[in-house]
Parts: sequence; structure tokens; C-alpha cells
Amino acid sequence: MSVSAATWLAPDAGVPQRDALLDTDVVADRIGRLSGIGGATKIERCERLRVNYQIGKSLRVVHRIEVGRDSWTIAARTYRDGRGARAFDEARTTTVPCGDVHAVFYDTGLNTVFWVFPNDRKITGLAALVSSRGLLSKALPREWTSTRLMAYAPEKSATVALLDDGGRVIAYAKFFAGDDGERDYAMYQALAASADRGVHVRLPRALAYVPRCRALVVEAIAGRRMADPSGDADAIDDAARLGAALARFHGLTPIEAPPFARFASDRLIEARRLIACVRPDVANLADTLMHDLIARRPDHAEPPCCLHGDVHQKNAIVADGGVVLIDVDDLAIGPASADLGSFLAALIYLRRGERIGRDTCKAMADAFLSRYASLRALPPLASLRWHTAAALFVERALRAVTRVRPLGLLYLRELLGDAHALLAGRPR
Repeated sequence: MSVSAATWLAPDAGVPQRDALLDTDVVADRIGRLSGIGGATKIERCERLRVNYQIGKSLRVVHRIEVGRDSWTIAARTYRDGRGARAFDEARTTTVPCGDVHAVFYDTGLNTVFWVFPNDRKITGLAALVSSRGLLSKALPREWTSTRLMAYAPEKSATVALLDDGGRVIAYAKFFAGDDGERDYAMYQALAASADRGVHVRLPRALAYVPRCRALVVEAIAGRRMADPSGDADAIDDAARLGAALARFHGLTPIEAPPFARFASDRLIEARRLIACVRPDVANLADTLMHDLIARRPDHAEPPCCLHGDVHQKNAIVADGGVVLIDVDDLAIGPASADLGSFLAALIYLRRGERIGRDTCKAMADAFLSRYASLRALPPLASLRWHTAAALFVERALRAVTRVRPLGLLYLRELLGDAHALLAGRPR
């Protein structure tokens, strides 16, 4: 793929600067001319980390730039009309310094505002990383001296590792734009109280919630991220461990978790609309899939259980022979097929993108389901296939568009075809 992701997307009159902001060469040039306090500078490396594309409305893009030994994470947000200038004026009154670059700057030509981390339009608590370090220290077993950014969704949340003077991770702090961290803290506490402390599933302990900076502090887990590269044999073993962990997780008792609604009919209709807007070449396929999913929705009710809501390899840590499941932001109550289908759809996505082979994909799926079944009854096959197809549509095909994911955009037609095949009972 080239540095621009616009190749697979139809024009969007509501976000005319989209294609420029998806081209890392263009972005490097714009940032180089606007960011430096002492004048223009040559950006040596520009890497796109994350995209949030609201079709017809706005685009948020996160880049990491490097100049010599220095690097910055910079979030860009597009605006329409004159709102960009107003947002810039508001933002620059509350920023924290970022060394040799402006903490926030405005590209008038693109009507786009750039924030240099830890500055963010809505996650104001990040300033504690610079100016109120003691707020977090009270929740930690020892003093932290530096941080490493682990995950960042502009205007929503940011997760940082808190490190000691030896570079060891003491804990993780997740900063929120709203009060979701307080809810998640209570959720972790409730889940921990009902968790089986055996080898199958663990959850990180929530150490504290710091209201002043809207930060949730959780313990650091020593282990291996399941998403890290490994051989086929390890990948199959990991899938089995995840199946066991998920079976135990489904038996936990959460508090005040919402009902699972990601695959509701209105969500499926909206997914079809958004995909068709910028990928008219697959509009008919998406339309047929939407109607088939609505018509073939399982008519039998699965018993509700505690859903993780975001089952993929990045949210699983292999430790002590089991799996630690992290990130409960999407916790919900619903059918077990929703979580199981989500992971199976993720495997199909990786196979389509040639990240794993067909045989490995099947072996991982079989190990995952077999280990789950050894601890908890599997849902009916028809329900499992329906939820896997729905996950391919909403979590994989739609997010390929709204997150501008090259792998998904390249194989979008094939992913929709895989979902059709599952509904017809003939997986490809």
C-alpha cells in the first residue's frame, strides 16, 4: 500500500481534506512547516497510527513523527466552515508545553487543528502527566519517573505505561474524556469479586480511580501479548487458552452492564449505508448481506452472559499458563455467540489478509471452540455462524472503512462474501 489510503475510498464532499490527511508525505510536509516554534523543520519519519473517520462529518488521525532523536505523537481533527479557527483559539489557552514544537497548531488550508500529546481536545486529565504527577503516585506501589504511550483514541481515551527509573512498568493509567473510568473501576472490582482465580482467566486489578484527572490505574501484568508474533503452534495453543478464559469470563457477574446491541437491525442498516457511501463498488453486496442478516437473525434466545465485548488478541495477555483479559470498556450482557463470533471473524480477517494460513486459521478456530466447550456449553451452530457473519460485517468490513484499515479495504469484497457464505451454511 502507498502512504495514501484514499485509493480505496470514493470522494467525500463533507470531508474534503480527507485524502491529504491520509497521505503521510503530505502530513509530514504540513506538520514540518507548522509545528516548529523556531520555524519550519524537516520531518524525517511520519507514521500513521490510528484513524477515526466519520463519513461525511469529520476525520481524526494520529501520527507519530520523528526529527533526529525526538519524536511526538500528534492528533489531527478536521473541521467544516469556520469552526477550526474557533477550536484552535479555545485549545491554545489550556495547553501544556511540548518542547520545541507548538502544543497545538492550525492548518488553515486544511481547516484542521493538530494537538501534540499529551494535549487533547477532550482528555484534559492528561495534563497530570506533566503538571500533577503526584495525583497518580498515590495509587502506586513505588514512584514513577517516565511514561510510554500504549494506546490513544483522540477525544476518547489514552493509555500510558508508568515506568520506574529502571524502565520497568509499575502500572498502567487510562485517561478518559468523560467519566467512563469511574464505571470501569467499579466493573473491575465486581468482576474480580466473582472471578475464578484458577489458571483459566485472570483480570488485572484496578488499583484506583483518580477523579481529578479521570484516570483509571490498573496493575501491570507480566506476560506475553497474544498479538505478538509467534509460531503456528504457539498461536493454536494461545487460541485454546483464550477459549478457556472466555468460557470462565462468560460466567462472571458484572454490575450495571448494558445489553449487547452492536448487531441490532438499526446498526446493520447504518453499516450498509456507511460502507456504500465510500465504497459504492460493494454497495450491492453489503445491501444483500444486511437484508440476509436481518431476515436470518436467530429466533431462539441464548441465555445472556457476561460479554467482554472486544475479544481479540491485543486484549489478551498469556501469563502463568492462562490468559489475562484486559480492557472492559465494551462489557455487556448478551449471547455468548457475540464474543465467540467476534474472535472467529478476526481469524477470518487475518486469513483473508494472508497474515495466517488457511490450515492455521482452522486449527486456531477448532482449538478455541473445543477448549471453550470443555468448560461451558457452546451456543447452537446457527447462532454462532450468524454472529460471526455479523461481526465480519460490523466489526471488520465497516471498521475497515471507518478506521481506514488497508488490509480490510483491500479485501472488503472477500470479507463480505465470507459473511454471505457463513449465513448460507457453507463457510469458505
